[in-house]
Amino acid sequence: ECTKADNSETRLYSPAAYIINGNTDGKIKLTKTFEGYEEGEAPNGVSLSGIQFKLQYYDENEGTKKFLQDGQGNDITATTDANGYATSENIPYGEYYLYEVTKFDNYIGIDNLQIIDVLPGQTINYTVENKIKRGKIEISKIWEDTNDQQGIVEFKLERQNAENEDLPYTVTVRTDKDTGIATAENIPYGTYKITEIRGKDGWYTAAAEDIAPITINSSNTGYAKIT
Repeated sequence: ECTKADNSETRLYSPAAYIINGNTDGKIKLTKTFEGYEEGEAPNGVSLSGIQFKLQYYDENEGTKKFLQDGQGNDITATTDANGYATSENIPYGEYYLYEVTKFDNYIGIDNLQIIDVLPGQTINYTVENKIKRGKIEISKIWEDTNDQQGIVEFKLERQNAENEDLPYTVTVRTDKDTGIATAENIPYGTYKITEIRGKDGWYTAAAEDIAPITINSSNTGYAKIT
């Protein structure tokens, strides 16, 4: 996704390919942001300083992408300052792909290429925003008499910690009356405390201390069985 904020800035939710038309070298000014935070702010434990970007171009002769290099054969790298700003100067005209070198555990790297036309010699201003990685948690309600479809039960999920732990997240889900499974989808990565907040008449709700926290990340879709 790529939306135009005004005549001078393009907000990117993905890496971008841009074209500098004409024979004048261009300049790229980057602003780094994270979903849920204003410009100049970063998630807990994450620094806006030292985030690196490189430029790639497509080498038609070799049929592959290469990093743009300076006269000494070093990759041209733009590194953010304490406020999340970075600049690449004296970029030859052409078509390039913006590549984010720095990775974050709980944020999606920029992807899905966009092409942007730029006037000769124009300074390109990009705001690059990383979206929060999200997954799902499935909770299966188990009943003492082995009949797993006794009725609808509600659970509250509260995120306890994550890379962006200062961004709270709480959701309430209900079990499906036919399957006995409650699903929380599109929730941020992290570790969640699960509390049964509404049970069925005649049945005890699960004690909070008996429900282990559950973690979702890139290698784990959360799944819990609760009696």
